[in-house]
Amino acid sequence: MNINFETLKILIPTFFTLIGIIIGNYLNHRNSYNLFMKQKKFENQRISYSRLMSLKNPWTQFITTHLEAKLLCEFYETRYILFSNNIEDLNESKRQNTRASDLIKEITLHQREVFETLGLIQTCFKLDLHLEDAINQLFNYQSIKINSFPKNFINQKELDNFLEELFKHTNLLIQEEYKNKVDNILNLLKSQLIK
Repeated sequence: MNINFETLKILIPTFFTLIGIIIGNYLNHRNSYNLFMKQKKFENQRISYSRLMSLKNPWTQFITTHLEAKLLCEFYETRYILFSNNIEDLNESKRQNTRASDLIKEITLHQREVFETLGLIQTCFKLDLHLEDAINQLFNYQSIKINSFPKNFINQKELDNFLEELFKHTNLLIQEEYKNKVDNILNLLKSQLIK
């Protein structure tokens, strides 16, 4: 096979031009894909951070209101049994119980959104030991249970004081089990967003 010099002068630049086009397209595609993935990751980070931030207050408020209603249900029932025998106390106890039950759906919906957001966070943020531990602490929060009130109060004042102490204790538990844990995650995420 005889290829003359003139043909080589045409084929060699054509060959290198084709190789350049192929390599250029590959590099352009790879860079575009990498940029797209970085943008998508950053977008998911922003979305998950702002979602968790926006869910914190409604979620904890529904929990707080639910627990307050359960406490008031117990309070009015105990007051009815021990002191007042007033049907209005019994009716208020039932109303507060219904109120507490009605809030369970909202708590569940918000909690699902919080946990879905935590799942998104796990896929788009760098999970160091601190962030992973913070997420696990929120996943494994302790439910706050309201027990029946004892029925051995001496007077109304003692019952009122007991209720007041339970309100304080419940608010402290909500702060520890929900708000502080979410705030901890948000602070860890914020430090990654700024970088």
